[in-house]
Amino acid sequence: MEKLNENGTNIWNYTSDPSASSDTAYGITLDPSEQYLYVAGYDYVGGDYRLRVEKLSAANGSNIWNYTSDPSA
Repeated sequence: MEKLNENGTNIWNYTSDPSASSDTAYGITLDPSEQYLYVAGYDYVGGDYRLRVEKLSAANGSNIWNYTSDPSA
């Protein structure tokens, strides 16, 4: 993911690759305070699709927290 300014210059970028298989982001939203981004998608691990949600700082792209489901548990 990248944050660009109005001229297209990169402000920050963030890469998340929690598994060695397919990882796909399906949605992104900015919270009302415009301080945090939420990214939702799936990881494909060991034959299971796992829901993944990440909370990032909108200011610098740092990961605040993440959640990954484990449907086989």
